[in-house]
Amino acid sequence: MVRAFKRLPELGQVLLWHAEVQAEHIATAAALAGLDVAEARQELERVRRQLRVGCR
Repeated sequence: MVRAFKRLPELGQVLLWHAEVQAEHIATAAALAGLDVAEARQELERVRRQLRVGCR
């Protein structure tokens, strides 16, 4: 799983780390990534799918 995570774009890593691991609100993760909340939600879903595929 670590390899799959490291293969993600940096933006995706930031969103996943803060939203999932640190359990911060999506608005916090969005601000750290330089996105608005709607963009962050959309990107987070895309990155989650990408991580799932990378773990298979």
